[in-house]
Amino acid sequence: MTTSEFGQTSSDAARSQIRALFDGAWTVGAVVRFHSVHKLLLMAHSPDAYRELGRLVANARGISRDEFAARYTSLFTAALRWPATRRGHVNVLQHAAGYLKHQLDRATKAELSTAIEDYRRDRVPLAVPMALLRRHVHEYGVAYLANQIYVDPRSG
Repeated sequence: MTTSEFGQTSSDAARSQIRALFDGAWTVGAVVRFHSVHKLLLMAHSPDAYRELGRLVANARGISRDEFAARYTSLFTAALRWPATRRGHVNVLQHAAGYLKHQLDRATKAELSTAIEDYRRDRVPLAVPMALLRRHVHEYGVAYLANQIYVDPRSG
């Protein structure tokens, strides 16, 4: 799977999920959960948009529901229109690896780190570090990462 295919799959799932969220009787809590599971995907596409959306969520109770839904949807979908770059993926992969630091032994950490670095240097496709990340997330039951759309597009 190429970088663009990976990003497209995750982004398509996210777009579908945001429509479903705001088409229903949503709550601020539901938006917080939605935002939380899309954190890594947003970071890969646009760290600035991720931060801006976080500020919007933090102030959700200060604006009307309709305005909030429109602004969040607009910012979210705009963020996903920016292609996730190799640099963005590397940042997110390293961030995710940090959640595994207490579970992995030295050799396994090195293997994951090498896969991320090989991807950064364009020696392997994104699928290589993603496969290792997914394997470790599921092997060690790291719920936060298992629930991330970036790690598993079906999780949202």
